[in-house]
Amino acid sequence: VFDLSFTYPDNNIHAVKNVSFDVKEGEYVAILGANGSGKSTLARLLCGFLEPDSGKIEIEKNKLRGIVFQSPDDQIVASIVESDTAFGLENLKLPKEEIDSRVTERLECVGLSHKKTSQTFALSQGQKQKLAFAGITAMKPSLLVLDEAVSMLDEKSRTEILDLIDETVKSDCTVIHITHDLSEACRANRIIAMDDGSIIFDGSKNDFMNQPNLVKQLFGEPLSSFIDSEKNDIIKSEKASFSLENICFSYSVDRTTKIFENLSLNLFPGTLTALMGPSGSGKSTLLEIASGLLV
Repeated sequence: VFDLSFTYPDNNIHAVKNVSFDVKEGEYVAILGANGSGKSTLARLLCGFLEPDSGKIEIEKNKLRGIVFQSPDDQIVASIVESDTAFGLENLKLPKEEIDSRVTERLECVGLSHKKTSQTFALSQGQKQKLAFAGITAMKPSLLVLDEAVSMLDEKSRTEILDLIDETVKSDCTVIHITHDLSEACRANRIIAMDDGSIIFDGSKNDFMNQPNLVKQLFGEPLSSFIDSEKNDIIKSEKASFSLENICFSYSVDRTTKIFENLSLNLFPGTLTALMGPSGSGKSTLLEIASGLLV
């Protein structure tokens, strides 16, 4: 990547500014930065989804590139899980036996074997993210770009996918992992930090962690330092500002597979509430119901 720059024409935002770096074959690089730093734009430039205003990207010929987006809905194209996993392989014109083998292996790796014949729209956001990862890695790209590709997963699933990424690197695949999570970035051998569209650090993870002012510049103070649990206990004595009462919901037409049954929840003004649970537990569905996107 040499002197790469890109500006979004609609709003004149200079998202990437004179960015240059080299990545060796088989290297594991994390591109780290806060929201709006230019990471996702850089990912799309690297995979050819955007054309730079200036500069150039040089990649060896016949090297297959793959990207897993932060929002899996942007890349899921089939209505059935196994069909979506097979989509890229079919475009590579692989033999059916090879396609079936890779689909089975990848879905098993990401824990979606039991969803093989399920409809993709009925998956949770975390499960969709696993599906997107399975479909891209099934093609065995030489360059794998991950754009916040585990952001919607619970801790257990996130660790499993990160372990799979480690295994992918061992197969001589070059991985560029774009993230704003410091623990994810420290899985890589090398960290590139971005801020306001420019590279502000490029070096080892140890060197990065030895610069506390830089870490603080990118991520600010830990959230825990702003939480006053005693104040929250006082606020909860007030009337709830948002309530869900006896919510029932199912994605299936016959309502046999229920996501929620008689779920109730109260949220209070001035409080910070964490909604937690494994992939498929209903977190994203609950938020869509609360915002009126699902009924």
